[in-house]
Amino acid sequence: VRNLKELGTLWVVVPDAQLRATEQHFAAQPVRVPGLRIVGERSIVPELDLIRPSGWYRQQLVKLAIAEHVASSCYLTLDADVICTRAVSAQALAPDGKPGCYVIPEDLHPDWYRHSEGMLGLRASRTGILHNVTPAVLVRDAVLELRDFLQAKRLQPGVRGAKQAAALALTKLTRRSDFARWRVMLAAGTPWTEYGIYYTFLEATRRFDRYHTHAPRAIYDVEGSLWRADRDRFDDWDPEACFTGEGPPWFIVVQSNAGIDPKRVWAKMERWLG
Repeated sequence: VRNLKELGTLWVVVPDAQLRATEQHFAAQPVRVPGLRIVGERSIVPELDLIRPSGWYRQQLVKLAIAEHVASSCYLTLDADVICTRAVSAQALAPDGKPGCYVIPEDLHPDWYRHSEGMLGLRASRTGILHNVTPAVLVRDAVLELRDFLQAKRLQPGVRGAKQAAALALTKLTRRSDFARWRVMLAAGTPWTEYGIYYTFLEATRRFDRYHTHAPRAIYDVEGSLWRADRDRFDDWDPEACFTGEGPPWFIVVQSNAGIDPKRVWAKMERWLG
C-alpha cells in the first residue's frame, strides 16, 4: 500500500475456512487498505466444491479465474510472500497498457512447459527459457481469450482427458449454474502452471506481441530475493539495497516454502515498512 499508490482493488483470495480470520486480521490493522476485497476462493472458483486440486494448483487457478472479476485491463498477481520495496505506478508496470515479460535464458523448469503444452494441446516455439513468475502483470483480455479457448477445447485421449471427462460429468449432475467448463478443465487437468499455460497459449497462437513486450529484467529482484535454496543464509541476508533507489525491480520475494517464520522476515523489513 505504501509503495503502490495506484493499487485500485486489492483482491485477497483465501481458503474459505480462513475467510473470517482474515477479515478480522485486516479489520484490526491500524492502516486501512483502499479497495480491499477479501473473498473466499470458492467465490472465484466455485468448482472447488467438487474438484480439489492441491494448494499449489488452487492458487494458480485463482490467478487465472480472477480475470473474470477484475475491472482493469491488466492485473498484478501477488502472493503473501511478495513485498513491494519501491514506489511503482501502473504506467511503470504496464506502459500504455502493455506489460513487459522477462524471460530467463535458462531451462530451469522444463516440466512446467511440457505439462502446460500437454494441457493445451499446443506447442510454442521456444527452447531453454523460463518466463517470469509471481509477481507478474497479466492482461485481462489475454486471460479471457485463454478462457474461451479452454471453454471450447475438446477432450484429449489419455489420463488427463479421462479425469476432465469425469469431472465434467460430475459437475453436470449438480446442475450448478455457476460452474464453468474452462475452470473444470483446469482444476481436473493438472499438472500445469499458470504462467506456463498463459505464455504458451499466447506464443502458440501468435498473440504475445499483441499483449506484451519483452522486458530487459523482471519486476522482482531475482538476486535480491530469498528463495527456498537460500534459506540457510537468511541471517546474513540484507535486503537494504532492494529498498533504496528506484526500480525496476520494485518487488522482492521471500519464498514461503523456505519455511522462515514471518515474524523473522518482518523484523528484517520493519525499518522500511513499519
